Amino acid sequence: MPSAFNTHNTNPLSQHPQAWERAGAVKLLVLDVDGVLTN
Repeated sequence: MPSAFNTHNTNPLSQHPQAWERAGAVKLLVLDVDGVLTN
């Protein structure tokens, strides 16, 4: 019986490395907005 999990990709970031850059930009934007609102 073949395993259905052999072709499952558990790390989608390996296929989409730009996701790290996008996540970093969103985090910086959120921190900047939060900093402006709390000043």
